[in-house]
Amino acid sequence: MKAQIIILAVIVLSSSLFAQSIYEIPFASKGNIIELEIGNDTRTNIENILIKLEEFPEWVNFNIKDVVLANNRETAKFVFDITEDAKQDEASSLQFTLTKNGQLLGEKRIQIKVLPPKEYKLFQNYPNPFNPSTIIRYSIPQNEKDVTVKLIIFDILGREVRTLVNQKQQPGNYKVEFNATNLSSGTYFYRLISGDFSKTMKFILLK
Repeated sequence: MKAQIIILAVIVLSSSLFAQSIYEIPFASKGNIIELEIGNDTRTNIENILIKLEEFPEWVNFNIKDVVLANNRETAKFVFDITEDAKQDEASSLQFTLTKNGQLLGEKRIQIKVLPPKEYKLFQNYPNPFNPSTIIRYSIPQNEKDVTVKLIIFDILGREVRTLVNQKQQPGNYKVEFNATNLSSGTYFYRLISGDFSKTMKFILLK
């Protein structure tokens, strides 16, 4: 997935919050970047200023959550991934604070919104091989509304073993558990069908 780079300005010694756009982040994207540029209009020594992420939704994974600035650096970079269970088309807040020697210098709150998937995707199940259950994940793109989705299991001879999904669904990411307790070990296939889209993947039941 393509990453989104966000560049924001924070003025040291100013704790006022001003209106921000809602930044749109690609679904399940990796390596997104927030850069907090520290304006030094007050000529404050920025050394040892701590910029800390104080608030964020659980479906955002940051590689670090605080940055200490040095004299030669006025930009704090935060890299984050969006997990596949993220809320979509709903604004969520991230809040950063700036402190020095325990004194609050300023704070910054931004809003992000995760966009639904742009295309159909059928992912490899996990675990694989499996015994007796596994998780199958798939995505419905944002341009598909109220579509009928089928997720069907077949054996190696092409015989239908089980229908896991057969219903209308909205754009987003889905996961379905398949329990094969009553099936024999062997190679099976799962197929996602929706409109003109059809994709089949293989998995192995190993008892």
